Amino acid sequence: LGVFKKLWADSWGPRLEYTLRNAILAILDYDEPTLLGVVRMLSDKVFRKKVVESIQDPVVKLFWTKEFAGYTDKFASEAVAPIQNKVGQFLSSSIIRNIVGQAKSSINIREIMDQKKILIMNLSKGLVGEDNMQLLGAMMITKIQLAAMSRVDTPEEDRKDFYLYVDEFQNFATESFANILSEARKYRLNLIMAHQYIEQLDEKVRDAVFGNVGSFIVCRVGAADAESLAPEFIPTFTEEDIVNIPKYEFYCKLMIDGIASEPFSARGLPPKSKSEETGNVQKIITASREKYTQSKYIVEERIAEWHNEEGGASGDTNNNSKQPNQNYNKANNLNNKQSSPINFNTQNSQNNTQNYSQNNSNGSESSTHSCAECAKPTRISFTPDGIRPIYCRECLEKIKENKKNKEDFRFQQKQNELNRINEKQAQEKKQAPQPFKLNLKRNEEKKAINLPLNEAPRKNYSPTAEANDKHSGIELEGELIEDKEVQINEKR
Repeated sequence: LGVFKKLWADSWGPRLEYTLRNAILAILDYDEPTLLGVVRMLSDKVFRKKVVESIQDPVVKLFWTKEFAGYTDKFASEAVAPIQNKVGQFLSSSIIRNIVGQAKSSINIREIMDQKKILIMNLSKGLVGEDNMQLLGAMMITKIQLAAMSRVDTPEEDRKDFYLYVDEFQNFATESFANILSEARKYRLNLIMAHQYIEQLDEKVRDAVFGNVGSFIVCRVGAADAESLAPEFIPTFTEEDIVNIPKYEFYCKLMIDGIASEPFSARGLPPKSKSEETGNVQKIITASREKYTQSKYIVEERIAEWHNEEGGASGDTNNNSKQPNQNYNKANNLNNKQSSPINFNTQNSQNNTQNYSQNNSNGSESSTHSCAECAKPTRISFTPDGIRPIYCRECLEKIKENKKNKEDFRFQQKQNELNRINEKQAQEKKQAPQPFKLNLKRNEEKKAINLPLNEAPRKNYSPTAEANDKHSGIELEGELIEDKEVQINEKR
C-alpha cells in the first residue's frame, strides 16, 4: 500500500485505500496469490466468490460478504473503478505483468542477505519506463525491508551486514525508507543513498534522513541545499565552500565506530578505461539468467491460462495446467538445467577468449543456447567465444536495425550541427561591417579610395570633411546609398 500511495498521492483517498487493503488481504489468503488477482477479484464475480471462501481473517471476510455485497451496482462500480484503473495501468505492461504475475519468486532476498550475495537491478527510465521504474523499485525496497525485519529470528551477533545502494533514491522514497532508517540498523541493513537535491524528498523522508544518517558525502550543490547542509560541516567548511566545491571533489563527514569524524575534503577516482575491463559482464549475465530466470514465453502462457480458467488459479500452474508446447518445453529445459560453473578471469578479453575456447574445444559443432535478449532457445553452428552474446534470428535483426537507426540518427545530428554552423557563419558574415568605397568624380574621371571602418560615413549623415594632404585640398561631401557606396560631390 505504501508503494501505491506514493505513486498515486494526488488521487489517493480513504475509500480507495480501504477497498484496496481488503482486496489485497483477501488475495493473500488465496492459493498462490499474485497482484493479478486483485484486479480480477474486483471484476470477476465467480473468482471473487472462490477467494472469499478461502479468507481466514473474519474481519476481511465480513467486509466482502456483508459490506461489499450490500453495495449497489453504481456504488460498487465507483469504489472499484479507481483501483482497476491504477493497478491495471501497471499490469498492462508485459514487464510488470510477467514479474508480479508469478506466485513464487526465484530471488530469495533473505538468502541474498545471509549469504552475502550481490543483486543488481537496472531500473533505468529509458529501459522500463518511469512509472514501472518507480513501482518495481519501491516494491523491491519494501521486500528488502521485510527480509531484514525477518532477521529477528537470528541472534544479533550472527547477523551479517547487508548494504543497499540506491541511486536517485527520491524515486523510491516511500515510507519504508523512513522505517529502514530508523529501525533496520539493528538488523544490519545499511543504506547508501544518492540524489541530486534536498527538495526532491518528502518532508517525512527528509526528516528521517537527517535524523538518522551518520555519514555525509556532499558534492557541489546549490545555495538552498548548502544552507541545509552547512550545519553538518561547520566550522571546517562554510556554505560558500560547499557551493564552490571543485569538479570531481567532495566533502565528507563519516561516522566511525559510532563517533562522527571531522569533516574533510576528498577527490574521486577516475573511471576505468576500456583496457581495464575484464570482459566478464555478459558471462555473468548469462550465468545469472540460466540459474534464476525462465523463458518469458512460459510465464506469458501460464498467465494466459490462468486468465482463461474458470475461477482462476495462480500464475504458477505447474501441476494443474496443460503442458506448454514443444518450443516452451525446450526453453524450460534450458532454464532448469544445472548450469556449469564459469571461471571469471581478471585478465584481458583475449585471455578470456582463449580459456573459454579451450574449455569448449570438445563441444559439438552445432549446439543450442538461450538468446541473450529474449531467452528463446537458438540453435547455432559455431562455437561461442564466451564474450559476445548469442541472439536468435528475430532479435539479431532488431539489434541490427536499432544499430543502423542509431548510426543514421548520429549522422543526422552531425549533419544538422554542420548546417547550423554554416548558417551561423553566413549570418555573421552578412552582419559584419564592410569597408565603404568612395567614388570620386574629378575632371570626368572616377577615382576610388577605401576608407577604414571607423571613418565610414553613417546612414543619413552627410559630413563635410576637410581633406588632408593626401586628398589634395579637395572638400568631400558623402551620402550613403542603397548599394553601400558613397556618392561624392566635389567642391573646390
